[in-house]
Amino acid sequence: MDEKYFDEKIFDKKIEEIFKSYPFYSKNRINTFFNNNDVWFRKSLGQNFLIDKNIIRKIYKTLIEYKKDYKNFKIIEIGGGLGNISIILSNLCKNLFIIEIDKFYSSILKNIFEKNINSYDCNIKIIDKDLFDVDFENEIFKSSLTNENFIIFGAIPYNISSKIIELISKLKNNILLSFLIVQKEYYERIDIFNRISNINRRKNKEDKPSYLTIFVNYHFEINKLFHISKNSFYPIPKVDSTAFILKPKRSLLNKEDENKFFEFVSFCFSNKRKLILNSIKNYLKINKIDIDINYILKREELKSIKDW
Repeated sequence: MDEKYFDEKIFDKKIEEIFKSYPFYSKNRINTFFNNNDVWFRKSLGQNFLIDKNIIRKIYKTLIEYKKDYKNFKIIEIGGGLGNISIILSNLCKNLFIIEIDKFYSSILKNIFEKNINSYDCNIKIIDKDLFDVDFENEIFKSSLTNENFIIFGAIPYNISSKIIELISKLKNNILLSFLIVQKEYYERIDIFNRISNINRRKNKEDKPSYLTIFVNYHFEINKLFHISKNSFYPIPKVDSTAFILKPKRSLLNKEDENKFFEFVSFCFSNKRKLILNSIKNYLKINKIDIDINYILKREELKSIKDW
C-alpha cells in the first residue's frame, strides 16, 4: 500500500483542498442547487446537513487517530446526503459504503464519485435503500476479508436514533466502533450513568436511567467527543447536537439470559409512576424469584450497568 496514504500532512492538505473546491459547504450554493432542481429538505429523514468546516475538521482529526491504529478500516456511512462528510471519509479509508434512502441524494453521490473528485484509491459502494432493508452480511461484510475493522459513521435522525443503535448492537461483532451525531438531549439520556457517578455534580431530576440507558450501556462503551451547535447545520435544526463514539462490549450474558435481562429491564420502566426498586420487587414476586434484594433496596440509586 502506498506509504503516502498514511501521511497525515498529506491528508490535512487534501482536506483543505476539498473545503475550497466542494460546493456544498456554502448555504448559498446549496440553495441555488436545490432551487435549480426544484427539491427541498426532508426533515423526517434528518436532512439537516453539516456544513461547519471546523466541526468537520474535528471529525476528521478524531478518525485520523483511529487510522493510526487501524490502517485498513472500512467505513459505513448512514445517510450520505450531499456528500459533505462522504468526501472526507473517502480520503480516510480504502472501502466506503454509503447508505442513502433518498434517490435524489444517492444520484448526487454517484455523480460525485463517478467523476473521481477524491484522488485517493477508495472503493466506494452507494447503497440506495432504507438502512433497515440493507443485508449487511451479503452487501457489506461479505465483500471484506477482515470484518473486525468496520467503522459506522452517521448523523442520525432523532425519531429513529434508538432503532439505529439497536441495529448497530446486532452488528457489533463486525464493528470496531460507531461515530454518531445525535440531538444533545438524546445523548444525555444515553450517558446518564457517567453524569450521576460524578459525586461533585449537583443532582438533577432528569438524571434518571431509562430502558435506553441500560440497553446502550450494556452493549457499548460510550465516549463523548464534542458539542455541535445547531448553527453548524443547514437548514438549522431546533436543537444542538453531540458527537460521540460507541465501542462494542463483549456480551456478558448468553442470548437466552440476555433476552430475560432486557425483559426485566423493560418491566422496571413500564410504569413511569412507580419507583424502580418497587418495580424490581414486583417483577420478582410475579415471576416467583426468591432472592435476597436487601443490598439493592439499601442503595439510593442504581448508578451503573454493573448495578443492574
